[in-house]
Amino acid sequence: MPDWFSRLSRERSSGQNIAAPDTLAARLIRGIGAGLIGHVISLIGRIALPPLFLHAWGVGLYGEWLLLSAFATNIVLADLGGGVYVVNRMTQEFAVGDLRALRRTLQTALLIFTSFPAVAASVFAAVTWVLPVRSIFNIGVMEESTAKLVVTVLVVQIALSLPQGLLLGVFRAVGQLPRGVMFANTLQLMQLAFVGGGLLGGADPVLISTLQLFPYLIIGLVSGRIINREFPSLELFSAKEADIGTAREFARPSLNFFSIQISQALSIQGIVLIVGLTLGPAQAVAFSTVRTLSNAMKSMLALVSHAAWPEMTRFASQNNSDALVTLFRGNLRTSMLGATIVVLILNGWGSEIYKLWLSGAVPYDYGLMALFLIFLLQQVFWNTCSHVLMAVNHHYGLSRVVLASSILAIAMSYAGARLAGLEGLVAGMLGAELLLPLWLVPKFLKRYNGSFTGEFFFTELVPPCIVVLVLFLYAPLAFVLLVFLILWWWAGARQILRIQPRGLGAEASVKRY
Repeated sequence: MPDWFSRLSRERSSGQNIAAPDTLAARLIRGIGAGLIGHVISLIGRIALPPLFLHAWGVGLYGEWLLLSAFATNIVLADLGGGVYVVNRMTQEFAVGDLRALRRTLQTALLIFTSFPAVAASVFAAVTWVLPVRSIFNIGVMEESTAKLVVTVLVVQIALSLPQGLLLGVFRAVGQLPRGVMFANTLQLMQLAFVGGGLLGGADPVLISTLQLFPYLIIGLVSGRIINREFPSLELFSAKEADIGTAREFARPSLNFFSIQISQALSIQGIVLIVGLTLGPAQAVAFSTVRTLSNAMKSMLALVSHAAWPEMTRFASQNNSDALVTLFRGNLRTSMLGATIVVLILNGWGSEIYKLWLSGAVPYDYGLMALFLIFLLQQVFWNTCSHVLMAVNHHYGLSRVVLASSILAIAMSYAGARLAGLEGLVAGMLGAELLLPLWLVPKFLKRYNGSFTGEFFFTELVPPCIVVLVLFLYAPLAFVLLVFLILWWWAGARQILRIQPRGLGAEASVKRY
């Protein structure tokens, strides 16, 4: 057992600082499992709550609730991408044993994440009480005062979610990602129970918005108490080491993360708008449903990358390049194998799944699905590559490429829709990503670490592409080749078991970009 682990275990028993003593493989498996539980809870909520809302309130009031919720959600932009960067930075500082820097980062971030959202929420709520909400949102069922109060409570809820998310990020920073994710899962489950119970009891919109607020308070207080008890040296409830210089260091990398988030939202919402304007609502439904089906599969694959993220941050901060490359190869092969299996399933049985899901209400378009599957495969590849850049806070170039790709995708999808309808639109989306992120993101990775060569990516990308190509030419043979692809995956993934992580206090510098 490593000395640093023994020391931290003793510190935990005496109420001092701790780290997660699991093996890397155990942490990854538990992280994926915790994320999967969250997906299941979220899925149950998406399926169960809409019928309860409709039964309790009717279509009109439920629609107004959704509209006001979407409006209030804008306050989440007060994060400005800082949450991701701060948690990355804390992970780096903990990995190299710089607990003083970790304390300074945490205290500075908590001060920012409580004060700035509080000010933004106050201004947002004040403006809401001045504006004619019913007229602006064309509300006909809800009273003006009720609508204003609902927005106010929802804004407070979202403002509370920002510091609470940072608290859960502490668990991720110290190698306890599954623990933090399970707190988030508990929050989701509590919201589902509170809101569901409230609707069954006939609660009005103000009470429902209040019930949604309580889990944030409960989880925030419980997680804060645990962190303060198990990590007393972090001095969680103090701001004496909050530092304006540290806050300035947050600015550029946080805004780059914010740019990535905005670019992704712009691409998603902008494409939907183009479909509606150029092809009409019926085609918008066909586009949205096929994309929802493929994205549901993609979000499951992302669980692997999210579990590996803090480990990659830790290896990079310790200059453990071999471990980083090995973990990324296993992560990439797992994601590409999963994406290939999704392509095989949806190509072979997509029609049956689609018809069962929508009860035949929307005609199935095989050509559209085929384009989306190709889009899915290449996006999983470069998205997985991008997670390394974001995990090590080396994402400046990535933010520019994603923004440019989003703008180009909107332009090319519009041209494609005019020329060839819905399939032309998706071809335009695909073209934009082939032109920019598909090859530029791996190039940025090579700049960061010379081990990520063209030969490396050729080895990781070609095998799944061959299987997919054979699938479209002669499907039965693709399923035979899948066996060899699984063996290819195992050859890379099993290397993760041999990674020798370096302990806390390794002689490595913390990079700050």
